This record gives sequence, structure tokens and C-alpha cells, in this order.
Amino acid sequence: MSIMQTVLQSSHFMVINHVCKRPRVDCGGPQADEPARFIFTRRGSFAMHVGSSTFFARPGQAILLQKDVEYRVTHPDLEGCDCCTDVWIDDAMLESLG
Repeated sequence: MSIMQTVLQSSHFMVINHVCKRPRVDCGGPQADEPARFIFTRRGSFAMHVGSSTFFARPGQAILLQKDVEYRVTHPDLEGCDCCTDVWIDDAMLESLG
């Protein structure tokens, strides 16, 4: 079960709280057509698959996904619960970060 809650939204970014726990749905298929985003893992872990590369998201780490990158998510700990903060940013904000 995946619970997504928009915590804050402005013209340049959106902050989403994700809680993903068993049974998991809609997390195994490819995702695309989304803005750039920073994903900050708060609890648990999951893997992001981009092309032939795999990145593990663990607490205290962040993942940056560029705009329109196709990815899929898997969960190595099938029984656990993952929590993350997902910050979607528009092109103008991304450019201002350098």
C-alpha cells in the first residue's frame, strides 16, 4: 500500500510524503514524464532502477532523478515499510541550483 500526501506546493516545487508498505502496488512498473526530483529516504530502503544502473535509497541519503527519466522501484525488504520525502522541482528551480 502506497500513501502519497502533498505536504507543500508552490509554483516551482512540490513536496510529497511517501509511505510504502506491504502490500505494495504501482511501484514495479516504469515511470516517466515527471519533473526532476530529489528523493530523501527517511526510513526503510528501496532500489531505483534507471536503465542498466541500480541505486539504493537508504535513510540519510538522497537520490536526484532528472526530468523525464524512466525508472522503476523495487523493494529488497518485502516485509518492511519505506518512508521518503519526494521534492519535485521545475526547470527554473533546477537551473538555479546550478
